[in-house]
Amino acid sequence: MESETLNQGVFAPYRDSLNGDIEAYNVFAETAYEFGPSGVFRPYVKAGVGAVHISLDNVTSSATFLGVADDSDTVFAGRIGAGAALALSERFDLIAEYDFTYGEDAEFEFRFPTFPGTGTAPFEVEVAAHRVLAGIRARF
Repeated sequence: MESETLNQGVFAPYRDSLNGDIEAYNVFAETAYEFGPSGVFRPYVKAGVGAVHISLDNVTSSATFLGVADDSDTVFAGRIGAGAALALSERFDLIAEYDFTYGEDAEFEFRFPTFPGTGTAPFEVEVAAHRVLAGIRARF
């Protein structure tokens, strides 16, 4: 995540970079629809719902005035995409696809360890991702 909007509390409407260890994991249930007859080339669309978990470890931002975030949040998300499969054999396909994931805003808090008793500052991170994928798919 390169740049996120700090759009709550005293930081609105600053835009700043977050620095530190940011990890995101997701789990989705998806379905796909292939167009046309089952030939060598098969375009498809897909959609799904799931969850995205974001974990911040020792994350800082210059807009927080020495604030540190060690926090995590799990949010609901959806995914849509489109792609094409090229049959390599009866069981294997070469695939290429694009998908877009969008979720609820993840909510976090900065704390200020150098100034005990000063409270926390909430902020949100927009959950959105574009992906381009290519690979081999096995059919069972």
